[in-house]
Amino acid sequence: MVHGQSHIKTVDLSNLCVLAYELLCGKVPFLATTYEESYYNIMKLQFKMPPDMTKPAADLIPPLFVKDLASRMPLKHVASIPGLCCTCTKS
Repeated sequence: MVHGQSHIKTVDLSNLCVLAYELLCGKVPFLATTYEESYYNIMKLQFKMPPDMTKPAADLIPPLFVKDLASRMPLKHVASIPGLCCTCTKS
C-alpha cells in the first residue's frame, strides 16, 4: 500500500502485525525521529525486536512483516504458533 500499488488480503496481515507489535511493545514498529525516516523504515521493513519479547510473539512478528505478499505467513498459521494462543475450556 505504501508503494501505491493495489493490494490483496495479505496486506491486512501486515496491519495485524503492526497492531500486535504496538500492543506487545507499546510503540509502533517503524518509529523514527522524522516522518521521512519512518517512511523509509516502512518501505524497507526495518524494525527492531525488543530483546525481552516472548518467543511466541517473536515468532509471530517477522513472518508477517515480509515484503513479498505471497511469502507472508497465512492467517491460519498464526493460531498454530506454540504458546501464542490460549484455548478456553467449558466448565
